[in-house]
Parts: sequence; C-alpha cells; structure tokens
Amino acid sequence: MRGEKQIQSLAQAAIIQANLPKNVEKGDWKEETELALCNKLDEEVQELFEAVYNYRANPTPETQQRVREEAGDVVNVVMMLADKCGALEEHRWEGTD
Repeated sequence: MRGEKQIQSLAQAAIIQANLPKNVEKGDWKEETELALCNKLDEEVQELFEAVYNYRANPTPETQQRVREEAGDVVNVVMMLADKCGALEEHRWEGTD
C-alpha cells in the first residue's frame, strides 16, 4: 500500500469527477435500482481495468490521468450504491451499542 496521501488523492479525484458535467448529464442516480448501480459498477471497474492495462503498457501522464479518472468513477458509483442501500447513514440496530 502506498499510504494515506495516495488514498486521499484518489478521493480528491472522485470528488472532481462528481462535479464534472458528464456526471450531471447522467441524471439522478437515486432513481436507479441497486441492480442497475451494480451493473454500472461492473462497467466502471472494467473501464478502470482497461485504463490500468494501458498505463502499464505505456506509462505516461495521460494514461496515469485516465487511471485517476476511472478510479474516481468507480469510487463515485460505490458511494452511490452505498447511499442507495442506506449504508452511509448511521444506524443503531437493536442489540448493538
């Protein structure tokens, strides 16, 4: 693992991606089903895999940026899915502290 600074960098990339117009044009993700978001996650992970593959074949600032963008997309969809399932809210379940 590279450490907390690299994780923060990926999180920053995700925040940047969340604000891009292309994400605004996708519509309201809260209207999507959990299954549709899982399918979207699968698609985004495949795009990340391809970006990593391209980076390893040709490590340039451009291919590195593509990895950053695709990682941001994956993080965004994961957070959408977690939110859709209520996992971002703090819950107190009976029998737990």
